[in-house]
Amino acid sequence: MKPPSRGGIVRIVVAVALTALVFWKSHPSEVWRALTQTRPGPVLIAVLLVLADRTLMAYRWLVLLRPFSSPGGPRFGAVMRIFFVSTFVGTFLPASVGGDAVRAYARERGAAAEPAPEPTGAMAGEGAVVEGVPFPLGSPADVYCFAKLYPDNAVFPFMITSSERIGMQDQFSEGEIMYMNGGVNQGVAAGDQFFILHRNRPLTHPISNDKMGIVYGQVGRLRVLCAQEDTAIAEIDYACDPVVLGDVLLPFQPVPVPLVLAPDPSDRCDAPNGKPTGYIVYNRDDQIDIGTDWTVFIDLGTAEGVYPGEFATIFRDNPVAGMPRLVIGELGILTVNDGYSTAKVTKAWRPVETGDRVEIK
Repeated sequence: MKPPSRGGIVRIVVAVALTALVFWKSHPSEVWRALTQTRPGPVLIAVLLVLADRTLMAYRWLVLLRPFSSPGGPRFGAVMRIFFVSTFVGTFLPASVGGDAVRAYARERGAAAEPAPEPTGAMAGEGAVVEGVPFPLGSPADVYCFAKLYPDNAVFPFMITSSERIGMQDQFSEGEIMYMNGGVNQGVAAGDQFFILHRNRPLTHPISNDKMGIVYGQVGRLRVLCAQEDTAIAEIDYACDPVVLGDVLLPFQPVPVPLVLAPDPSDRCDAPNGKPTGYIVYNRDDQIDIGTDWTVFIDLGTAEGVYPGEFATIFRDNPVAGMPRLVIGELGILTVNDGYSTAKVTKAWRPVETGDRVEIK
């Protein structure tokens, strides 16, 4: 029989000491009296429920760890042991700090000899994506700090009309106090939040020259401090770009960043698949050439059945008749609207331009 290791002896001593401390602090005579008056059936059921709970929690950890482990993955028995030890330690430390520490330490020791999984899919090479594991398509800035498209005759409920530092500066940023032309009579109350939008320019389709609307840049977010009858005082609590007087306001609504699975990588040999096709019609800051991580408008929207989290191939028609199309990259759909969608270029091996074509994957 193999003698226990020094670490094993220390763990046993610590476990016995902590258990004895618990009994001593809780008055052993009272604990014994309560045990003698307790029916064994409910106690056994409670123990079984705890065992079932710990087993399910350990299995959840096993499922979460498998994509980040070697092909064999961690053994269920090892994960169960880690979870029961962490539960015991967590009993004696506040907010389960001990349990989290034990789980992290034990997993780190177990993972030390495992090879790191290779990232695949749209973000291969960035070290952030593992096959089969959902990841955010972009950052909050991609959905809150890009642009929106509105009709020429769009009416916005409120606008920024003044500032605490009016006359001293004409551009404003986070933390500055602004005044808006809506108050209690218009339904505005303290704590309300608003998108701040800045009119950029009219947008025409780069191929058809059809009018598509007016591009409004998303420049920040405003939070109302207090409201009067027809006015309100507010603070810029988030700024992407400079805010100016006259910027318009829309009630704030959270915009989720899509969670996606890495798609099959786009390839130069990808053939047309018959799914909806469209064009890149606008890019942030009207750059001539853009690349990976740039945000764009495409002219596919709800009518084409597009939804957030889909991917599309970026391509151009080959100028030589009879030759295959030129596949140049890939993008992911962030938000979908009537007549257009916002998207992020996730891969490009040559500069992407407004007017390039897209095909849903």
